Amino acid sequence: MSTRLRTSMIAAVVTTLILGAIATTSAAAIGESPPDSPNSGAEGGFGPEDAPPATDAIDASKMSTTYVPITPCRVADTRKGGGLLGDGTTRDFYISGSFGFAPQGGQTGGCSIPLAATAVATSVTSTGATAAGRVRAWPTSASEPNTTVLSYPKAVNMTSTPTLTITAGAAKQLRVRNFTASVHLVIDVVGYYVPQIHAVLSPSGGVYNGSPRVLSSTNLGTGSYRVLLDIDATGCTPVVSVHGGPYWASAYVAGSYIYANTYTDSGTAINLYWTLAVLC
Repeated sequence: MSTRLRTSMIAAVVTTLILGAIATTSAAAIGESPPDSPNSGAEGGFGPEDAPPATDAIDASKMSTTYVPITPCRVADTRKGGGLLGDGTTRDFYISGSFGFAPQGGQTGGCSIPLAATAVATSVTSTGATAAGRVRAWPTSASEPNTTVLSYPKAVNMTSTPTLTITAGAAKQLRVRNFTASVHLVIDVVGYYVPQIHAVLSPSGGVYNGSPRVLSSTNLGTGSYRVLLDIDATGCTPVVSVHGGPYWASAYVAGSYIYANTYTDSGTAINLYWTLAVLC
């Protein structure tokens, strides 16, 4: 047998052994049993209407936020509502939601910023300043910072474009304090940051846990649900899932509502814990 032929045969055997080991390893990994699901009903698992374990809870604090740009929208203009801010004056403003804007000189009905928004991209303008001064801004739920968001000279309009953190869900979300002079402020919003829409829903209705953007869930009948969101979700895509077991889910959007159904693999409606995420 030639040296070349012997070398080729050895290489073929080695290759076969390596591929066999890889296939065995892959098969073992694929064949591994997944952890019990909340709806598995298996021994050591959970029945369809048993509460999911803590490990299945959605931690809203770990959700990334999404930036949503909007057409520039005025939330406040103290020339039209509220009047001048004097030296040392502190004033709270509505930023999200749909009421309270006209009295502070903003667009009636607000700027369609959800109450769950945690920050806004803004344009802050001073006008009519009686002297040079500066402005601070911070969430109404936080302590006053040492930083300035706008410094302005006397009688010259100045604009800055800070991203401002606001208090999600509060009656008024932003606090402003003026120093040194008297001045009018105009605040426009050009975008906002908001958590993802993601939640676990209970079999009988109600939100088990998740994003504050899911306002409520109602069981309309066995395996039929209506979920209210904090926005009009027209054009968005609902993604629903059931954790394992012979169960399925489907959903569609109707304005601010998501309608969903849960059922067995045979098509029989059943009440289940299920997960909803909405992609916009």
